Amino acid sequence: PLDDDPYGFQVAIPPLVGRDTVKIGEKSYEVPALKKGIKISLAAFYVDDLTHAHYPLKEHSDLIAGLQSMGLQLDNLGPLTDVIGWEIERGIGQTKLSLKSKIEKRAKTMGLIDDDGQYIGKERHTPGVERQELTSESLGCDEPLSPEDAKYVEEFDVRAQLGGLLHMYCSCYPSVGVPLIQIAAHVNRPTRKLCDALTHVMEYLWTIRDTGLTYVRGGARDFTTYVDASH
Repeated sequence: PLDDDPYGFQVAIPPLVGRDTVKIGEKSYEVPALKKGIKISLAAFYVDDLTHAHYPLKEHSDLIAGLQSMGLQLDNLGPLTDVIGWEIERGIGQTKLSLKSKIEKRAKTMGLIDDDGQYIGKERHTPGVERQELTSESLGCDEPLSPEDAKYVEEFDVRAQLGGLLHMYCSCYPSVGVPLIQIAAHVNRPTRKLCDALTHVMEYLWTIRDTGLTYVRGGARDFTTYVDASH
């Protein structure tokens, strides 16, 4: 609480800074860019199965009771279905997080969606070229670019595309981590082959766009991951 106003609070919500809207249920709410030190008289507590999926329902009830004991008026605005590009689906006792809309938008910026909205890329089942490490040699980083390739690389905007894919990797799709990290090591010397490797990752994400991370209440708290050793 601020010293001069017991009902004001200093708030900082990094995931929402500069974002336009948050969708709750079927209604979208505008979110102003919050600055440190802004004074507010209303605090919104967002409680989601995403972070509480492993805990029993009683802990949800205890949390609500605890907030009410502080004299807070609570209103249920309904389930959060979309926030900063994350799509949230709920079933009984589970929550699924995906980035389908972001994948579709990123595919369009890479030229994988035509003017009619049809996907024209390939279907990929591995995020990288099978049995091939992405090195400066395999990406052609030490070779001079032809004028045509130099123009293509410039228009491709490697750093922006890599940044967008890294966000998806950190958020929902750890399977693309290895090729993206290998590509990032050579981003200062972009080539046509490097752009093609990023496109390959994007085509893989398109292929698996209906998948995501699923959290199940009562499940194990440890993450289990799998690696294609041959890849």
